[in-house]
Amino acid sequence: MKAIARTYVLSAYAAGVLALAGAWFFGSRPAAVPLLIAVGAAVLSSPFRIPLPVLGNVSIAFTFVFTSLILLGTPAAVLTAAISGVTASLLRRRPRPPLHRILFNAAELSVSTAVAGSIFHLAGGTLGPLDRGGEWLAVVLAAAAFFVANSCLVAGAVSVTDDLPFFQNWRTNFLWTGPAYLAGAFLGAGLSVGYQRFGTLALGMSVPLLYILYFSLKLYAEKVQQERQHGEQMADLYLSVIEALALAIDAKDRTTQRHIRRVQMYAVQLGKALGISVPELEALKAGSLLHDIGKLAVPEHILCKPGPLTREETEKMRIHPRIGVEILETINFPFPLTEVVRSHHEKWDGTGYPDRLKGEEIPITARILAVVDCYDALTSDRPYRKPLSPEEALRYVQGEVDRLQAMADGINRSQETSTAPDKRRLPKGLDPLTRDVNQMRTSIMEHIQSAQRELFALYEIAQSTARSLNLDEAMGFIAGKIAHLLHYRCLVLYLHDGERKVLASRSVHGVHSQRLSGHTIPLGEKMSGWAALHRMPMHGVAHREPVRREGGRSDLEELMEEKAVEKLESAIVAPLLDGDALLGVL
Repeated sequence: MKAIARTYVLSAYAAGVLALAGAWFFGSRPAAVPLLIAVGAAVLSSPFRIPLPVLGNVSIAFTFVFTSLILLGTPAAVLTAAISGVTASLLRRRPRPPLHRILFNAAELSVSTAVAGSIFHLAGGTLGPLDRGGEWLAVVLAAAAFFVANSCLVAGAVSVTDDLPFFQNWRTNFLWTGPAYLAGAFLGAGLSVGYQRFGTLALGMSVPLLYILYFSLKLYAEKVQQERQHGEQMADLYLSVIEALALAIDAKDRTTQRHIRRVQMYAVQLGKALGISVPELEALKAGSLLHDIGKLAVPEHILCKPGPLTREETEKMRIHPRIGVEILETINFPFPLTEVVRSHHEKWDGTGYPDRLKGEEIPITARILAVVDCYDALTSDRPYRKPLSPEEALRYVQGEVDRLQAMADGINRSQETSTAPDKRRLPKGLDPLTRDVNQMRTSIMEHIQSAQRELFALYEIAQSTARSLNLDEAMGFIAGKIAHLLHYRCLVLYLHDGERKVLASRSVHGVHSQRLSGHTIPLGEKMSGWAALHRMPMHGVAHREPVRREGGRSDLEELMEEKAVEKLESAIVAPLLDGDALLGVL
């Protein structure tokens, strides 16, 4: 048992002893025979208990406790409650509860009954037969006091033992039992009236009513339990779907095997340490598994690249938070999951992506995930570097925190009058960053299919060129596959002529194939010659105006004036290499 739980239980023991001793010391002591009858009735009824959804139960012995409170006084009621609490635990089917729980039940029932007795007498209730004209308000208030004291004491024990939020535990597990206590109190009051008129015969007359109360509450409790089990099954189903998606992500990114599992463990532990709410903790638990689901739309060769990414590859990689949100928005999760996925690459100084949030604009769950994601990346082995030790990684993270905090403080001091909008509150599509990217993409599936098409096309090209002995046949197949990846008007294969130091057109597919057959480009000139000499791919456009010199120049710029060659104003050039040896340019 935890230290806080042990202290709580010992305090309940002490309060129970004080309640019992105080009631007998200050209250009027009842006659022996009526007391024995009350205790016997409570003991016989104590095994009939209604289980609560999470932990604990409600006994119909409360009816006889309340009857003894009205007829015999608080001391008799406190003793009856304590004895019924002990016998209810001893007479139950195995497994029997441990001794500390039996004693706790007796103590909390003693305290609850003493509180109810005090409220009953303060509200005008008197010892003996019930005054049907003026004491019903005292009955209602005493029943409410017993319910509040009893439910709060038990809910507190459950909360400190199982680390459950008190109010949420009380509301879910105990609030619905309030009407049962009120019904038991009215039945006890009615039994006291019946005892006044019929004597002990009233006990026999109350049995059918007690059975109806017990049976109806038990049916309701079973229904609540079934609904709770159904909810748990649905939660397990959600978790199974999440884990399946997480495994798909983990399997695709081979450089980060088991990464998401470790991140989940770190994130949940840090979230608990920071005391975030239960919905935020659930979002963090699921988000740490699904934060990279958008990588399904990133080509595998980018994910597995053993080195720094190019600018274009970085842009492709940076779409994955947005794609992840769009995938998960189609599922109605009962916690704020999408904000974790969308914002886990934001940075405190506003230099992150995709929304450039800064400071506390970033959701706390996303901040937690960003920290543990960074820590796990630093301590994991990568093809391009060795892992850092945990101590080195923590020093690095702390250094980044200090650096970003200093930078943010400087920015805040220099822009005290700035009123930048909170991007989280902008309607979807109004954020200019969001709008620009939304205009470039069409749908989630197109991104994912594009990534898969690229991978499969490269695989099929490699297979085809390995089997083919005919260059023209191979180029025809390659041209068809590239056409599935991007729209082009003309595809030219230049081969390197080492003697003449030129690139000579060997195969042309698409428009202007006749005009471009035999076309040559000196090595090192124009875009294709430069790409071949420096072994680097390039993207270029024609320079219609002499002042414009951004990017590379189209290889066919000097042919633009010919009517036979038009609409070939931009180009993508890729050098073809065999190790360091230049074969040509595509």
